[in-house]
Amino acid sequence: MKIENSSGLSFEFLDNGSVKHIEAPPIRISLKSETIYSKAGANLFLRLKSDTIKYKALIGPESDSVFETTENAFIAKGNWEGLEYSCMVQLSAKSQSWQWTVNITNTTLNNVDCDIVYVQDIGLKSITNDLINEYYVSQYLERLIFHDQKFGAVICCRQNMRESSGNPWLMVSCKNMAIAGSTDGMQFYGKTYRETGIPEGLLYERLEGNCAGESSILALQEKPFNLKAGSKHTSIFVATYLPDHPDASSINDLKSLNTLFSEFNDISFEAVTSEMNAQGQNIFTASAFLLADDLTDTELNQFFGKNKRHCEEENGFLLSFFSQQNNHVILREKEIRVERPHGHIMQANEMYSPNEAIISTTSFAFGVFNSHISQGNTNFNVLLSVCTSQFNSAPEAGQRIFVEIDNQFYLLGVPSAFEMGLNHCRWIYKFKKHCFQVRTWTSKSSPVINMDFKVISGDNVKLLITHDFDKLNGWEIMPGGVPGEYWAIPEKSSIIRTKFPEAQFRILINKTTARHSAYMDEEHSSGDTIWK
Repeated sequence: MKIENSSGLSFEFLDNGSVKHIEAPPIRISLKSETIYSKAGANLFLRLKSDTIKYKALIGPESDSVFETTENAFIAKGNWEGLEYSCMVQLSAKSQSWQWTVNITNTTLNNVDCDIVYVQDIGLKSITNDLINEYYVSQYLERLIFHDQKFGAVICCRQNMRESSGNPWLMVSCKNMAIAGSTDGMQFYGKTYRETGIPEGLLYERLEGNCAGESSILALQEKPFNLKAGSKHTSIFVATYLPDHPDASSINDLKSLNTLFSEFNDISFEAVTSEMNAQGQNIFTASAFLLADDLTDTELNQFFGKNKRHCEEENGFLLSFFSQQNNHVILREKEIRVERPHGHIMQANEMYSPNEAIISTTSFAFGVFNSHISQGNTNFNVLLSVCTSQFNSAPEAGQRIFVEIDNQFYLLGVPSAFEMGLNHCRWIYKFKKHCFQVRTWTSKSSPVINMDFKVISGDNVKLLITHDFDKLNGWEIMPGGVPGEYWAIPEKSSIIRTKFPEAQFRILINKTTARHSAYMDEEHSSGDTIWK
């Protein structure tokens, strides 16, 4: 689903109503192309404010909206907490600009205090199907909040690394007046997002302002409004893009705001004539993270021994330590206090000098049990996809595990404890009466990577183990000749076959006494293929 104006600006949407990407060739304005499994980089959140703050996404699988696209607009509609809303994006006929309009009707008998937060990921880099390094892109993006007397907080974003079009630039503003903004994903998502999936910024009374961090996520907060019973309110956010902005952003850029808003005064859109689509769910968007409990001192001694070295503590609370000969253990509280997640690169068939027979894998504490599995060249000869998000916002990346408890699936995320050794990682998940162990380890003398799952206490559980295969080589999974054996075979035109014509990876499920099945999920417009 795609809408486009005569200036070349386009929005493409996924089947679940999320924004896949925003482009104005040769530049992709948004940071990367999203998938139906990942968290959307662009969204609008309606917030109810009382003693606590409640929020709801208005588009994508996190919403309860139905949606439709017309020739020049995308419209989503829904009802949340008695607030009936329509959310629409329109493209300007005069420039590479877009406008989000949200109409809200209070159908309850009570007066409510609300606001809307508009979130937009920013890349301003050349369009590519290759992997995006969010850290690298973000460090070259100038992101500044200026104050306009009439429209309040306005965010300007400029790509300082020159692209083929020049220095791409974006400005985001709110017609109703914005009281605050933020310019980095760490401010909006926060360190705990990879554990809870809850953006910390949406729980704050006010967004935190300027920050030049490693994640180019912009958020703009509308001035709060009181909505009386039966009354209506309209919120408007406008963004404008320039392919080249030679000078650094300044307060002078805000002089164009009045003209910009007027571009949408007379715009109309085709009435929706077909039945609207319901947002689509899959196991990644429908399942919550398993919220692991902390381990007791007795349990820590049971799993890691009593001899703990170089203990890191804060206010008497243990965060991390070393155990045995060379194992480093970080606990749940340590993982959610750091900006970058803990991870470990392991090699199989390791040698003292570089060799193309070496197999490597990368694991992360927040439930990435294997990713970026590759033989030799780690750019081209890749089997499992690369996990690039510090927030775990692409939960499909690499190898993941869902557990079913009380008829509900949970995605394993931040564990109670995460252990890293020379050639192994271990995750301990304590959850109510359950305790699970996951291990990944590599062979020292052969090109083999292993992963196993063990129920330490509690009832047996059903597992769903997913694998997101790297798109570059076009992997196809074929059954082998023995039970539990499968072969990953790259397409004939793949890069890996130019070096290794007979390239293939063998996947073996050793516990053949356990009931299991394997299947390939459908390929969607995102291009990702998930094997379960």
